[in-house]
Amino acid sequence: MFVNETRNDTDFNVKVSMFTSKKTRILITAVCVPLFIALGVGLLFLDDTDIFFPVFLFVFAGVMLLFMLLGFKPLVRALIKRSTDGKTFVNFYTFREDGYDIRSTDNSGTESELSGSYSGLVKVAEQNDFWLLYYNKTTYFAVSKYGMKEGSAQDLSDFFGMKLGNRYFPVGKNK
Repeated sequence: MFVNETRNDTDFNVKVSMFTSKKTRILITAVCVPLFIALGVGLLFLDDTDIFFPVFLFVFAGVMLLFMLLGFKPLVRALIKRSTDGKTFVNFYTFREDGYDIRSTDNSGTESELSGSYSGLVKVAEQNDFWLLYYNKTTYFAVSKYGMKEGSAQDLSDFFGMKLGNRYFPVGKNK
């Protein structure tokens, strides 16, 4: 049996959100910024084009690039703080041979519980600091590796590999 206590505060949620949005941010930046620059260059070579619109496209591409590199994380942090309204959630995970239990409490005293089987998980993706247990394609539970109360993080990783087989992805795992 493995027991984990994960504190879902703003910092942990930002870390998980930055990871889960990474591919989308890279795709948007890699497609949109060069597209706006190419459009701006193309419009510069048209004879009857006003200089304003190509310059606008260059500036917009630059602002978008700066936002994706420097402004996205602070925006995510602000949105998470606002959406959680100062609440910190503590999730208690118990992983047994036959299934798992999740008990969640917040700092106002509200509690909820969930139980499930490993066959009900779509996948588990392991990262350096946490696991993402996907309940469906878009809903996941983030479990911090630093919250292990019983058992070790490595043993739980091995357990997930045994229970989930090809639905366990040790992405970003340090070996």
